[in-house]
Amino acid sequence: MAATFSRKPYSGTKRKLVLAFDVGTTFSGISYAILDPGKVPEIRGVTQFPAQENVGGDCKIPTLLYYDVKGALRAAGAEARDEAIEEMAADEGWVKAEWFKLHLRPSTAANAHITSTIPPLPRGKSAIDLFADFLRYLRDCARSFIEERHANGVALWSSLHGEADYVLTHPNGWAGAQQQLMRKAAIRAGLVSDDLAGRSRVSFLTEGEASLHFCVQSDLTVDAINDGKGILIVDAGGGTIDISAYRYTKDAGYEEAAVPQCHLQGSVLVTTRAEAFLTDLLKDSPFAEDAKYIAEAFDKMTKPVFRNVDDWQFIKFGAPNDRDDKLNIKRGQLKLPGTTVAEFFQPSVDCIIKSIEEQLTVANTQITSIFLVGGFAANTYLFKQIRDKFSPRGIDVSRPDPNRVNKAVADGAASFYLDHFVSSRMARFDYGTSANVSYSPVDLDHQQRKNTVIVNSIGLPRLPGRFCNILSKNTRITETQEFRCALFNIKLTKDSLRSIRTPILCYGGNVKDIKWLDQDPSQFHTLFYVKADTSSMCETLKPLSRFIGSSILIYYELHFEVVLTLGTTEFKAHIAWKENGIEKTSPAELIYDVDFFVSDEEDEEEGDTEDGEEEGEDEGEDEEVEDGSDEEDEDEIKDGEEGTDRLTLALKGLSHKMSTGTAKTPYKGKTRKLVIAFDVGTTFSGISYAILDPGVPPEIRGVTQFPGQENVGGDCKIPSLLYYDNMGDMKAAGAEAKSEGVEEQAADEGWFKAEWFKLHLRPKTKATAHLSGKIPPLPPGKTVIAVFADFLRYLYQCVKSYIQERHANGDELWRALRPTADFVLTHPNGWEGAQQSQMRMAAMLAGLIKDTPSDNARLTFVTEGEASLHFCVSSNLTTEAIKKGKGILIVDAGGGTIDVSAYKYVPDCGYEETAVPECHLQGSIMVTTRAEKFLKTRLKGSKFASDVKHIAESFDRATKHVFRNIKDWQYVKFGSPSDRDENCNIRRGQLKLTGAEVADLFAPSVDCIIQSIQRQRQTASTSIKVRE
Repeated sequence: MAATFSRKPYSGTKRKLVLAFDVGTTFSGISYAILDPGKVPEIRGVTQFPAQENVGGDCKIPTLLYYDVKGALRAAGAEARDEAIEEMAADEGWVKAEWFKLHLRPSTAANAHITSTIPPLPRGKSAIDLFADFLRYLRDCARSFIEERHANGVALWSSLHGEADYVLTHPNGWAGAQQQLMRKAAIRAGLVSDDLAGRSRVSFLTEGEASLHFCVQSDLTVDAINDGKGILIVDAGGGTIDISAYRYTKDAGYEEAAVPQCHLQGSVLVTTRAEAFLTDLLKDSPFAEDAKYIAEAFDKMTKPVFRNVDDWQFIKFGAPNDRDDKLNIKRGQLKLPGTTVAEFFQPSVDCIIKSIEEQLTVANTQITSIFLVGGFAANTYLFKQIRDKFSPRGIDVSRPDPNRVNKAVADGAASFYLDHFVSSRMARFDYGTSANVSYSPVDLDHQQRKNTVIVNSIGLPRLPGRFCNILSKNTRITETQEFRCALFNIKLTKDSLRSIRTPILCYGGNVKDIKWLDQDPSQFHTLFYVKADTSSMCETLKPLSRFIGSSILIYYELHFEVVLTLGTTEFKAHIAWKENGIEKTSPAELIYDVDFFVSDEEDEEEGDTEDGEEEGEDEGEDEEVEDGSDEEDEDEIKDGEEGTDRLTLALKGLSHKMSTGTAKTPYKGKTRKLVIAFDVGTTFSGISYAILDPGVPPEIRGVTQFPGQENVGGDCKIPSLLYYDNMGDMKAAGAEAKSEGVEEQAADEGWFKAEWFKLHLRPKTKATAHLSGKIPPLPPGKTVIAVFADFLRYLYQCVKSYIQERHANGDELWRALRPTADFVLTHPNGWEGAQQSQMRMAAMLAGLIKDTPSDNARLTFVTEGEASLHFCVSSNLTTEAIKKGKGILIVDAGGGTIDVSAYKYVPDCGYEETAVPECHLQGSIMVTTRAEKFLKTRLKGSKFASDVKHIAESFDRATKHVFRNIKDWQYVKFGSPSDRDENCNIRRGQLKLTGAEVADLFAPSVDCIIQSIQRQRQTASTSIKVRE
């Protein structure tokens, strides 16, 4: 069995920054690593982007751009989806650029079906222009993230970005032509300079191999590669499906076990099929003009959570008063049978299954595990279809997710730079060159082609069209392996030989040992040209002569070898020749045909080695194959709303004695153990866990996907929400309780919603009295302990399913570790023994533990403030802030409570509290409560008065989280494009508010936090400096 992955310390001599960009068809991601000499590098993900202040932290950003009528870039990423931008774009005629990555695709017959589906490029813009603009945007996002999230971040970026290395990922089916275009885009974006040093700072990697690196560095493949068995990586993304097979050998590491595949059947095709269906369904109805908008709603909400063909599916697109019974539209949502939605998925599902079957057949080892990664793989219906197809054959099917909510491809690309797991790859095609050979009248092949014979410049008969194989398809090749092709050119002047330009062809057909181009002409394509300066070789050439009739013809022969390195992620070449028995080399440039694979546009004469044949002969006719073989203190550290951030090191047994860094010591226990941490928040909750192996440093993982919340970016948070029916039975929890189907059933059957239930446990003090009338009541006949227990039971089932699905042999792993698992529960700073006692009773009622001394010892508690400190320490956020004994302040601003805690670091002791922690009930729910009251007044007397609660919920979900500037207009998107009321400032289904109005909703909470920080600074036993 392969050992658990352990990254080696960085061996460089100076600090370095590595940035990995995964530009996807619909979503993109960034990962990075700061390499310090002698230290083990840590890969981090950019988890927050402009206008995407997602409550869970999102590792993905929409691959989207807006250009104005003059061609200037106006918005990118999540900002391009901002309501204000969308309104401005509609008013001013801006052009939306999406799916632009696919304009770089190889134009093969297999890709023809998507040509008409890809949105056109903006007028006057090339695909490289758009790619460059988006790379520049990603670079700026990485810069902002590093500057904001690292101590002395501005100075850190300034010192490292000038020599930063970049890794760009691309689909399996892309090769040198696409890499060449992407490098041009990187240069145009200003990532690197257009010289040898700059170009060398950009490297490329297939998405399949990046996904493998993610799985390996996350220790997901450890149990899957026993006895040389193989694994299959299925990266199901927005545009492409990339399938890659690997096997592990102890001596060589990971090797490709089959030629990777790439198919344009990603999730965008599901949406395209849905839009075509909706356009037809809604024609001649009042909603006909909304078909595209409804398809977008399907793409964002319905598609990611589709799970069961037997369940009704809902597309929520409008306000509660939008209704058409004939179309199955009620309360602003369209109801579709699950069978209809399954039809949108089916071509993509069939493509993936077929591709897996082919890989299982051709792989040179037995495949025993399949890992599904990528945004599309998050869909449960897709996952179940794959699992149900292959699990009965004894193949383990799992879908790992990043434990830091990072995208697998971006993380894997950074791992590729650091770890380089793959030692050999499979040749995708037959590679070779075309040549003219001496005509032999007795050779049967030559006789069949005698009509094509030409006479070269020195009067010799030659037969064109011979394919000289350099490397055969499916051959395993290492990164250092060289393949040589010995050639010679004949010219009448020495100057004509001062450069060479040799075509390298690839053959994608099925003819074995093919020798002639005319045997299968449509399957031959010029992959690239090897161009080299041969001036130095020409200096030693001596004239040769031969008689043609009675005349003597003088000519020159240039003998050389083209040396190809084809086993790396980017092809390389040089030329070699002998002088006095000593081999000499010279660099060569690869010139790619960007129309590679466009067979109906090719009209290439083989052997085109140079321009300017002075005798007017056909170019390259004389080339013949000769022989071929193969420094400031931080003032405060703020957490976001409730979730797994503050759970990251709140795990029992991992680090009771905190240190200044993140280096984890190996687990000292004697047996494998599971630790689970639950953070039940007022509005959102989170789960983290760690599997402890004796002698191995523990790794903390977050549950990043929940039922009904198959978020494309992976979400570490789940709504703290429950529904009970009239009999008191729990009917739905978490994101499922927010699904359109559940909400409709709840409204029809009178179910009771339980939210903010955690606050019923609060200490009843004067400080919390203002909240008493605002907390929703508990369901009839239910105690807070009973509701809390139901939610703990739900979280427990979520972590169980997550471990079973995301780990190789997950079912067996869970059965082995569950009986002795330890649990950690968090609670606000202001809670003490009474609240802990009730939470313990809820844990027993939920079945987490039994009421025995040994089981009671398996449950511990930690305040949210202290859990947040652990997160900050583990993330190295406190390293610079605690110099010279200065203190730090942790502000955990959650949904219900604001927890403020002060600490200082003491060598040999760890962290100590320097003031009594504070807790205030002024979390984000109070902002929403004030917003609902404001909206009720604003919309009174309008046709939208009955929609106030719905609009307040829309404010809570979106507007509140992205509010940044009091000077900017703010938008609450709640209805369809046809919803309008100029008197209420409502256009295109969105309410327009001033920034000052929204700021007033935040002000009481902001004032509370500021006052609490001031008190902590005044009473703390050590100084807490404020950074100006």
